[in-house]
Amino acid sequence: MNNNSFSTTKDEVKTIASLVTVFLVFVACIVFDMSIALGVAGGVPYILPVLFTLNIKSQGITYLIVLLAVLLTLFGLVFSPEGGEVWKVVTNRALAILAIISVGAAVIIIKSKNEQLQAKNKELAIQTDRVINASKAKSRFLSAMSHELRTPLNIIMGFSQMLKMNSNLEPDALDDLEHINDAGETLLKMVDGAISYADIQEGAISSEKNAVNIVELIGAVIENNMTAAEKKNIQVIKHEFPENGNLIVQTSADLLTNVLNIITENSIYYNYEGGSVTFSIEKLDDTVKVQVSDTGYGIQDENDAEVFNPFSRLRMENSSQSGLGLGLSKAKLISDMLGINIGYRRRPVGTIFWLDIPIS
Repeated sequence: MNNNSFSTTKDEVKTIASLVTVFLVFVACIVFDMSIALGVAGGVPYILPVLFTLNIKSQGITYLIVLLAVLLTLFGLVFSPEGGEVWKVVTNRALAILAIISVGAAVIIIKSKNEQLQAKNKELAIQTDRVINASKAKSRFLSAMSHELRTPLNIIMGFSQMLKMNSNLEPDALDDLEHINDAGETLLKMVDGAISYADIQEGAISSEKNAVNIVELIGAVIENNMTAAEKKNIQVIKHEFPENGNLIVQTSADLLTNVLNIITENSIYYNYEGGSVTFSIEKLDDTVKVQVSDTGYGIQDENDAEVFNPFSRLRMENSSQSGLGLGLSKAKLISDMLGINIGYRRRPVGTIFWLDIPIS
């Protein structure tokens, strides 16, 4: 049985239970009205079955119950035992009818509001599904195109590397080949990133956790990015690392390395010549906070909502910096998979990205 069928069955059971309750309350009210000589208060209990229709979706049921309650109040006026002066009985029965109608109107208004809210929620759910499906379709398309681009890119890079080995080429030609090779490597990196992002979004990546020495892992990430930092004369600083160099967390080493590589590469790529990137590690009660701060371009206030969105370049679309805008979105997807809280904050110059990594 699917969820929709189960939900429908629950609604039907709830409606039947409410109708039975309304019927039983009506019977109790009639018995009460016909057997006790209250007169002045005899019509008030008929408000109860009207209230119980709140659990029934149909507004028509409420109208019907209000009508029956009014008729029974009038019926009680004639047939219930005497219980006071006539004018008091009539006045209070009239007030009871007014109360029944007022409560019925309130119940109908509430139902109407609930129906509108349910309609909006249903429409929102449909729109959400459309957005999710569109995003998945875009990722699948991107992945398929990326796979198709890999082969010609590898051929271009292979031929350019072969031509570079030709000693008869002029220096200018060798420079041109170097540019071709660099551009091919950049494109291939973007292609691999797109494929990886699509795999993560489709849930095709395993997130098995093991004991990981976070100090050693960050050291490996720094070493992996030192060449890129040296090319831009960027100083890489280790700040507040544990003295014994040993701090264990339970996570996926490969996926966490992927996240830290993305943050580190961005901190270098979108940094100024001669800038700096600083790493710090702080052990808290149940987590380890890792921070990567840079002296780069920074993130503008108006881009806050887009930082972790896929294909968002954060106003770098028209710059000389290449990219698809998938890095931070990928980092967020992986962090969510691992139960890691990821965020950032602005500095006077640059940005600090941080990860709260659960210890266990």
